[in-house]
Amino acid sequence: KPIPAHSSALSARVVPSEGGETEFVSMRVAYEALPEDLRRQVDGRIVVHSFGFSRSLIDPGIGTEVGRDYPPVRHALVRANPRNGRKNIYIGSHAWRIEGLGIDESRILIAKLLEVTVRPEHVFRHHWRVGDLVM
Repeated sequence: KPIPAHSSALSARVVPSEGGETEFVSMRVAYEALPEDLRRQVDGRIVVHSFGFSRSLIDPGIGTEVGRDYPPVRHALVRANPRNGRKNIYIGSHAWRIEGLGIDESRILIAKLLEVTVRPEHVFRHHWRVGDLVM
């Protein structure tokens, strides 16, 4: 999206008898967990998110078509909360490359960031019940 969502809200109307959990990651806590040298590498950088790239990892034939419908977008890799100034990482499965770095170097840095973000201590897993609302 050209403008990232401020927040998310999910509700459960029908839930499976098993599975179907949703995981949320605190990107603020993940940023704070980054080693100082890694923070220096990412502060001020721009990440390009591409839905076509992420879909091509699942099905190489679909990436080009999806990429036409949903062109890549640029975002600050590290964002700050305007109210308190606390920083967070803006990254996920659609992160394709980092401007100013080659594709290989970008993919290595993105992999390092994703490794930190998905540590169990940064993840909340919600087990759904009918009527739940998670924000």
